[in-house]
Amino acid sequence: MNKIRVFALALFLGLLALLPLAAESDGWSPGFDLRLFGLDLKFTSDSKGLTPAGKLELFFEAGGGLEDRGYYRNLLGERVDSASPDGSFKIINSDFWLKATQYLDKASHLRASAWIRSQQMTNFPASSTAAPLLFLSGLPESPGFYENGAGLAFGYTDLDKKTSSDQTYGLKADLSYEWFFEFYPTALETANVHEFVGEFSWFLPLINTKDVSLVFGEHAIASALLGPEIPEHRRSYIGGNRYGSYKALGGLVRGVAGNYGDGRLKAGNNVELRFVLPGIFKKAVMPGINLFADVGIADDGNFGRDLESFQASTGAIVTIQTLGFTLYAGGSMNLVDNRGVEFYYGFGNHF
Repeated sequence: MNKIRVFALALFLGLLALLPLAAESDGWSPGFDLRLFGLDLKFTSDSKGLTPAGKLELFFEAGGGLEDRGYYRNLLGERVDSASPDGSFKIINSDFWLKATQYLDKASHLRASAWIRSQQMTNFPASSTAAPLLFLSGLPESPGFYENGAGLAFGYTDLDKKTSSDQTYGLKADLSYEWFFEFYPTALETANVHEFVGEFSWFLPLINTKDVSLVFGEHAIASALLGPEIPEHRRSYIGGNRYGSYKALGGLVRGVAGNYGDGRLKAGNNVELRFVLPGIFKKAVMPGINLFADVGIADDGNFGRDLESFQASTGAIVTIQTLGFTLYAGGSMNLVDNRGVEFYYGFGNHF
């Protein structure tokens, strides 16, 4: 454990030492990401790099917001299909992420990344008349927690191509490891968690004319959590080389409630057809349609087989690309629970 903490401290100091290189670049490029109830600010800077072969990219993002959560375990710790009326709760979280990516070749395809992150989360009941099941479970992280992490990733990126309607195509792959140190202030307890993630994305243009494009998208991801005690919030998310996390199987499989399918082992696959129509207002607004099919599966939370966790869905959404953002709304059908078509909406691409 002490060696891990020394590694995390060395990584933190190393990333801070890289910051002066950003001053030698063309400066920081600002941006932001929207949440339904929140905002994240981000800054990117490219410099000459630590090796003669490739550039160094520094990335910083921080923000927070308000989210709804469901707890999909009963008081015995067994998985349940849906959150009971008193199972839901709300969270207020704040996030910080500082990442350095060194590209290893002149074409900027092969890369190595290192990052540090910090997160604070406060949970509170969604209703004043009922205590959430998570609170009743007695888990030390129930009221909230502080989390610090350090991670490493190696990968390949070739996404520098664009269709006529500004769709990205190519492929991207990552293998990552991250260590998390958890502190639960109410219980005055701590935990150490290790996460290994493998992820692959591929975008293939099927139609690319002057006005429209159709891109086939394939995305696969798998996560494994190791450690003597894995907190509920970590089981309920999938990390990797990204700022935001997938919300367990409910984040991977559309039409499944967010954070459902928590576990130490999680895997999912997404397939999409992204069709973008001719732009309007001088291409300031790009309408489109996405068709998708998703599958996912998780263990029982303790490396045991749980075939009942398997989820599959299909559906379609209408998309609007404008000002660098993608807004969507549409319907999804859960092929396992047979609940019919459910409406959903949000920001950004699923992968």
